[in-house]
Amino acid sequence: MFLDRAVPVDLRPPAGSRAVVEDLGLAAIISAMAGDDVFLSDVAVAGLLSSVTDPQVLRHRQDALADTVADVRTVERLYALATEALDALHRHMFVGWGQQLPENSLYHSSTTLRELLPILRELRTIAADRGGVFSSPAFTDLFADIVRDLAEPALVGVARCLDGLEQARDTRFAGRLGDGGAGVDYHRVELRRRSLRHRLRGASAVRFRVDPDDVEAAQELAAVEDRALRTIASTLLRSTTDLGEYFRALRWETGFYLAAARLVAALRATGSPVCRPTVRAAPGFAARDLYDPGVALCAGRRPVGNDVEVERSLIVVTGPNQGGKSTFLRSVGAAQLLMQAGLCVPAASFESAVHGGVATHFRRREDAGLTMGALDEELARMDRIVDTLAPRSLLLCNESFQTTNERAGAWIARNVLWALIEADHTVVCVTHLYELAARLHQERAAQFLRAERTPDGARTLRVVPGAPHASSNGGELFQQIFGESPDPDAAP
Repeated sequence: MFLDRAVPVDLRPPAGSRAVVEDLGLAAIISAMAGDDVFLSDVAVAGLLSSVTDPQVLRHRQDALADTVADVRTVERLYALATEALDALHRHMFVGWGQQLPENSLYHSSTTLRELLPILRELRTIAADRGGVFSSPAFTDLFADIVRDLAEPALVGVARCLDGLEQARDTRFAGRLGDGGAGVDYHRVELRRRSLRHRLRGASAVRFRVDPDDVEAAQELAAVEDRALRTIASTLLRSTTDLGEYFRALRWETGFYLAAARLVAALRATGSPVCRPTVRAAPGFAARDLYDPGVALCAGRRPVGNDVEVERSLIVVTGPNQGGKSTFLRSVGAAQLLMQAGLCVPAASFESAVHGGVATHFRRREDAGLTMGALDEELARMDRIVDTLAPRSLLLCNESFQTTNERAGAWIARNVLWALIEADHTVVCVTHLYELAARLHQERAAQFLRAERTPDGARTLRVVPGAPHASSNGGELFQQIFGESPDPDAAP
């Protein structure tokens, strides 16, 4: 997933991620990526919300995803093998009062390696067979490393060593005399069946037998054996530990691409387009047929998309209720997160500047259990968001600061928006505060989009360039609810 390192297997999403998942409706996306696999769900959340800002890494991941989509079964098998290996390591993990004894460590490590050998062989077979099919550096480099490091002679040597450890009836150690005549460099020597000539020639070797009643001599021999066994046990334990780290990284990274490929398949099954996004150097973003993937996945069909191009750091979206403004806002957030995860985007085409992260400030339903007023809660939440924003972040605001009167809400929102823009962040803001929108429009401080409405009042669920209107279209809502038009001359 990275050009110069493995993914941190303890990768966690940044602060505020739960609100982003809720506000942008990412639950449907995560479900499509993970299915019933809890581990893949965690991978999807962490991968989506940990925005990458290096365009080279993004292209690297896009190439790897293209390979995964083209041959998803191979990546599924790699993920399954990594899972099997980790299950084996977990089964043979030895924790208890005897874990420090070298013979116990030796037994559990050798048993684990014995179970991992078939997995390593299948891994090498896949790498050798599919190495010429995949074209992305992520997979070609992986397969080349596997073929090189897991060559058959090396695996045969491991198996021979494990056989020697299991089949030896007694133990022979070699060593040498160190300073002061102390024994050093003890190590186990493989026992081999010696010829009769060899045994006769060695009959004159110096031998001694420890008296069963000589406690001190027995303790000394036990200490020698313990030192030699610890060397072997430590080597085997280090090998199993290294394999554990390798398979954890392999499971995480293949799981990430597998989950991404499942999302692509799920979106295509609804008839919706997906594209490989492009990083642009200029501020803003441009999209063709951009849609909310959550809507597509839940409805099972292609939703209404938007063609839009913005070049400013502040984008204000206005228009009537139920006109598609919030859906458009969610589509922007989902597209940005997917692009900066190195994945495909729900659109026919999409290009955007990279951001340090994506944050959301959506209006919350008033909770009777709140310990503060609704406006206080909005301000406190915005304060927490600002404290955790990464440099050059994208903030999506949906009807923020509308829990007070329009004049106060407009004043608060304008000051907050200006502060964010001056701090080099980008803000997409959906608002019904006409006083705020009108002033920003008068100051030419933002680029404006508006929910489209036909002359007969129908909503197309698209957003188009357009200045804010003073009308809130309340008459239409009155007619929809009560079935008649309000009387403008009626007494209040």
